[in-house]
Amino acid sequence: MFDELLKYNIEPVITLSHFEMPLHLVQQYGSWTNRKVVDFFVRFAEVVFERYKHKVKYWMTFNEINNQRNWRAPLFGYCCSGVVYTEHEKPGRDDVSGAASPVCRQRPGGESCASH
Repeated sequence: MFDELLKYNIEPVITLSHFEMPLHLVQQYGSWTNRKVVDFFVRFAEVVFERYKHKVKYWMTFNEINNQRNWRAPLFGYCCSGVVYTEHEKPGRDDVSGAASPVCRQRPGGESCASH
């Protein structure tokens, strides 16, 4: 696909994650709440960056990372980033900052959301 895009002077822009957390990673590891899943994602990113470095210049690691608003949907944890909230953690319907907090606390280097 990359070759065909480039043939027509279309610059590929690739998103590595668009909410599609593999079900196994959610069930076996607890999704992004488990550091192992973060490490798996880092390895995945390194592999695709290396493999396609001569064909893709622009990469987005995550798309709409703070789009966690419909947590009441039955499949929310599996189709929206793989983050499954406990009753205590579930954000309010319009609480965007609360919705993003489980993802923010997973940032490498201990960065807080407030610093960005």
